[in-house]
Amino acid sequence: MNPGARRRRAAAAILCVAIAAAILIASLSGAGSRAKIAGMPSNVASLVGPSPLILSLHGASVLELLAPPGVDQLAALEQRIGRLAGVRAEYGPVAWLRSRIAAISAAVAAHATASVPRAALLDRYGATGGLTIDDQTLATNLAFGSGVDPLRSLAWLFPDGSTARIYVRLASAAAARRVSAALRTLAGQSGLPGASATVGGG
Repeated sequence: MNPGARRRRAAAAILCVAIAAAILIASLSGAGSRAKIAGMPSNVASLVGPSPLILSLHGASVLELLAPPGVDQLAALEQRIGRLAGVRAEYGPVAWLRSRIAAISAAVAAHATASVPRAALLDRYGATGGLTIDDQTLATNLAFGSGVDPLRSLAWLFPDGSTARIYVRLASAAAARRVSAALRTLAGQSGLPGASATVGGG
């Protein structure tokens, strides 16, 4: 084989390897972009994107976090996270709780009648203190049902009885390190009972 043919064959082999690598990278990137956190509702997945940062709050029980003053401190934390530079969206336990309360409020409004008054419908949901995030009985019923551990369908939000997650969508990947540090700082300043924080994902 003459030198020219040898060079052409070598170049062709290199090109084939490069193409195969590009196809592999593209397939992996596509799989990542389509990835969804197990059990997360599609509307939440669309909001937080395929690779959110995850602020995990450990130590304090979910019961404490969903009861005053914990739920109010958690609401303030989520609000402050949403206002951070570099954050496009956030979703945590209070955002979830508010979405459930809004759905219950709409259902009650649609089905309340003279024979089935609003108070009776609210009672079915265990809403003893009104449809607010500070109604501990309602929040507990929504998160735990009749059990002692968070519902399995909420494992993406409450992996166990002493962990809660807040998902944070970045405006750009360049903000990841700065936002991660800010999340730890905000969690430490939140005043949440007994909670420690870790940040992952992204």
